[in-house]
Amino acid sequence: MSVPDFTPEQEERLCKLLGLRNETEIVRVEGIITGYVFAVPFFQDLRRKAPRTFTAARIWIEDVRHHARMLARLLREGPVRTAILIEGRDAMRERLSKPRSDSESFECDSIGIVSDFSSQLDKIVEGAGAFLKNDEDLRHFFDLQFATEKSVITTLLWPRLFELWEQAGRRVAHTPEGPLFRFLNLVHEVGNLPEPKHSTFKDAVARWKREEQSKRYPGGARWREKGD
Repeated sequence: MSVPDFTPEQEERLCKLLGLRNETEIVRVEGIITGYVFAVPFFQDLRRKAPRTFTAARIWIEDVRHHARMLARLLREGPVRTAILIEGRDAMRERLSKPRSDSESFECDSIGIVSDFSSQLDKIVEGAGAFLKNDEDLRHFFDLQFATEKSVITTLLWPRLFELWEQAGRRVAHTPEGPLFRFLNLVHEVGNLPEPKHSTFKDAVARWKREEQSKRYPGGARWREKGD
């Protein structure tokens, strides 16, 4: 997927909707929006593969921790470590057509790679353990509160756009064809996403207000010029 880009006409509409006042704010806001939109397909793929229940999520995390711990232990054991280093050295030498006299540098590089990988596995084990100790974090990470919904757009993209809208001093409201709906429509247009539906938009706004999303993101607009 290519990074979405605003046309001059779309940029003009964005400035009017959010009240952007200079080139710096335009660049910042367009960067934020394109980042959100670019992430949509990745989150859609993650949601398709992610567990759908809390129990399934715990089992998945436990499996990850178990296998990461096992692999880290194996990489620190003599026979396995030696075999990986030898195979890696020989494969690298063959690919780069290096003489055998350089075998020592290859082995040093391989040791570093294996050690770094082992350290990353340790972090995975530690992180998985933290998730298993905190049910709330586990639910949030897997987005289990929205597990029955298929739309990443309405549950992940739109709330971030609503936040951006409020940071611009606008009010989140489900007015049909109102400014917020036109803003969403513009973002969908830029990202080549399906046109937003009024009924879905109304439900998303109601959920935003019900859960008081604006209170979860305290502070002003990060993209505003300092002193404004």
